[in-house]
Amino acid sequence: YNFYNLNPSDQSYNFSYDTGWTSTGRSYRFEERQPSGDVTGEFGWISQPGGVVRMTIYTADRQGYRVKHITRNLEREKEKEVLIIGPIPPFLTKSHLAAHPGAVISHGKGREEIEREGGAGVADDQVPDGVGDDHVP
Repeated sequence: YNFYNLNPSDQSYNFSYDTGWTSTGRSYRFEERQPSGDVTGEFGWISQPGGVVRMTIYTADRQGYRVKHITRNLEREKEKEVLIIGPIPPFLTKSHLAAHPGAVISHGKGREEIEREGGAGVADDQVPDGVGDDHVP
């Protein structure tokens, strides 16, 4: 996708492009200029789906030009476990248990594992009234 937007009254603009996947990877860019003249943007290249991504995030303003370079191997990152801190929302509980059999889900202060259909579950008395109800009153 490509787009460009210019406001002639204050010379602010924004634009972006994305090449889509090609034989050499994929590249993209986004840039925005504020009415104050400050410019922020990002551009990057991805070697292949799940491959290496290189990103450059930049700012140009009264304080000068600043850049942050990021290089990540996406294939390695997708192997990481996702740590959820806090309660799992009730609408995700069923899919979480399906993906992680034996997981312990706790609501409130206590932890309790309940065997339901060969896996862990949540006690009905631990879920606040109205949470996770699939109907609309």
